[in-house]
Formats: sequence, C-alpha cells, structure tokens
Amino acid sequence: MKIAVQELMASQRWYLASMDGTTASYTEMDEASFASSPFLDNRIVLPPSGKKFKTRIQAIATSEPWAAKPPPAPHRFILHISHVGSTLLSRVAGVSPTCLSLREPVPLRFLAQNLQDQGTHSAWQSPKAFDALTDFALSNLGRPLGDRTRVVVKCTSWVNPLAEHFFTKGAVQPMQVVGVHVPLENFVANTLKGNGGLQDLRSNAQSRMKRLQKLLPGFDRALYSMNWGQIAAMSWLCEILTIRQVCNQPGVQLKWLNFDDFMQDPQAQARDLAKHLALDWDDQTDSLLSDSGVLAKYSKANKAVDFTNDERIRVLDKFKQDNQALMTSASAWVREVISADAKLMAWLGSAEQFPHI
Repeated sequence: MKIAVQELMASQRWYLASMDGTTASYTEMDEASFASSPFLDNRIVLPPSGKKFKTRIQAIATSEPWAAKPPPAPHRFILHISHVGSTLLSRVAGVSPTCLSLREPVPLRFLAQNLQDQGTHSAWQSPKAFDALTDFALSNLGRPLGDRTRVVVKCTSWVNPLAEHFFTKGAVQPMQVVGVHVPLENFVANTLKGNGGLQDLRSNAQSRMKRLQKLLPGFDRALYSMNWGQIAAMSWLCEILTIRQVCNQPGVQLKWLNFDDFMQDPQAQARDLAKHLALDWDDQTDSLLSDSGVLAKYSKANKAVDFTNDERIRVLDKFKQDNQALMTSASAWVREVISADAKLMAWLGSAEQFPHI
C-alpha cells in the first residue's frame, strides 16, 4: 500500500501509530476513532476499514514536499505527574469542535526511551539523527483532521523529560502547556489504591530516583530503604519538579492545574483550560460537555465505566483513613527532602499541604 506524501502531510487520516529508528507505521483513523481511543497504544480503537501501512522514515522526510516545508509541530500539550486525571482533561479538551486530542502517542514513548542514552556510546542514534526523528514525529502529530486543526497532545508521565527536547524545536507560536497535579496525600492514595498505580511505581521508580538526584543536588536516599508511600511521594515530587524544569524556558506558557480544583467546578475550569490552550469554547460547547458524559466516566480502558467525583473522593478518603501511617510517612519524607531548600519549600507550599502552586 502506498500513500502520496502530500496526502500524509495534509491530514491525520493516516496517523503515525508507531515508529522505530528507520520505519514509520501508519494506521487509518477518523474522528470517532480518535475520540473513542482511551490511549493511542494497544488500546487504540480503529475504524472499520482498519487499513495500515509501513514506510521508511527517510523516504518521507527527504521527499521534496516534506523536506521543503514539513507540517508544523503541535504547540499545545498536557503534561502530568501520573494518575491525576489527565486523561479526563484531554477528553474535555476534545469536546471543542476544532480540537484534535491525542492521548499518549506511542512515537513519543519511543523517543523518551531513547533519550536517556543520548550522548553516550549506548545510544541507538547520533544526536543529529535523534533530532531528525523528533522533528519527524512532531510534524506528524501536528497535522489536522478536517475541522479539528488545533492539536492537543497529552503525554504519558515518563515522556516529561523529553518535553524539554521538543519545546526547543522553535514552533512559531508559544508553547501552551498544562501541568496537571493533585496535592500529595491524594496522589499517594490514588496511586496506591489500585494495581495500575503500583505498576507505574514499580516500572518507573528507578528512573525517577535518578532524575530526582539531578533535580535536587544533595538528594541522597536509597530506593530499597523506602516504603510504598515514600516511593509514591518521591514520584510526586520528581514529576512536579520535572515539569517545572522542562517548562522553564522562553516561549513556554505553563498553567498548573490541580485536578481536585477542576472537579469542584468543571464547567468553569473547562473554560479556563480551553482559554489557556487557545481552543474554541462557548455556551454551546458547555452544553456539549454536559451532554458528553465525559465528566462522569472513568475511561482508561476501552470500555468506560460510570464514576462520579463524589465516589472518587469517598474512595480516596477511605484509603487515607485505612492507611494513616503510610500517608504520614509519605508527607514526612517529602518534608525532610525539601527542608534544606527554602525556595523550593516556599514554591511547593506549606509543610502541611502540598502543593500550593
């Protein structure tokens, strides 16, 4: 199967589902498929046609139309600290009739996995080749789909370090970024109450510890000496500081969004979210959001389940009540780690309530 480069450049109808160092894999998509897919990984929902094709990246990137003027990279991003409601927020953004919301594109995961070895002899790509792959992926992700011309990319949390790399790609427009977080106690409770959160901690604890050592000079803790509450607290601190660092550069407009606050007044908060991301939003969009059911469903799997904010709060409160010692150790761990840095302490907030951003 062969698709003209001009057709690829014009639309996300052919979506870059995955890539490696040499090959790009595309799959045919439509609006309904993007909206239905909880994530764009193995949980992607394909249209009935289900057409796919592979091609060499170099064949596209060096073709005359693409090389002369590649599609512009996206400049609207949702970053988050993991398990804090960012999937729901990306669905809220997608209610805007001109927004194409992309949830956790696999090509960015590929780049994030390869980023850690950049500059070493174990890297698969030279710095120049890695830059070219990043440019190629971002150009693919920035393409429109029909009237949905404003692309919002929601990244998985362990792609956060890569954001610094692609925020420097020189987009014409400012980078509009939302950093999603919750206070420490709710993060610890939500992460530890289910298998998904524990799996995230097991998979990413070592890399987060290494990152935190770079983010906090003098940080000296051993992962093997920490309980699960402290490991969750470490993850919370690492990802918040990572987002702060990668967004601390010219042209990046970062809006911190506390998901707990969002759920207290979702209609008003949705308007603020849309305003920051420069998405079309009016009274009719408010009605679309109310009618969509997005705010009352948990949808990380292909089949969404009803789950209200009241139920969410009840579950979190019960976990905190049943695991008071674990919660106390998590808060104490963060307090001890940041106590030597007065500026960081002030930025995060009081010792009793994290964060106050």
